[in-house]
Amino acid sequence: MQSIASLYSLYCEAGFAEETFWTLTPRRYLIVMRGAQKRRAERIADTAEAAWVGFHVERKDLDRYCAALRGEDLTQPPEALGSVLTSASTGMAVVSWPEYLAQRKDT
Repeated sequence: MQSIASLYSLYCEAGFAEETFWTLTPRRYLIVMRGAQKRRAERIADTAEAAWVGFHVERKDLDRYCAALRGEDLTQPPEALGSVLTSASTGMAVVSWPEYLAQRKDT
């Protein structure tokens, strides 16, 4: 069992106002501190994800990832679809429908 001093210290370290500690019931303290613990775990997970993404993703994709996190609208206008598809298909082999179906049967 923890002392009041250690509970008070943990409460203040979690970023809560010192004066509100004494108004808490034991149940409310548990609820508040579990919430703080969950937020801390989420921050740690977010930091780990950001480090992983920063290490594994190319610069162009990293900029897009960060923009999405900031909530920026990344949708392109419908007019851009043709050029995007053309760019994506550059270097791909042209296959007829019967050839495609034959390839699917082989796999």
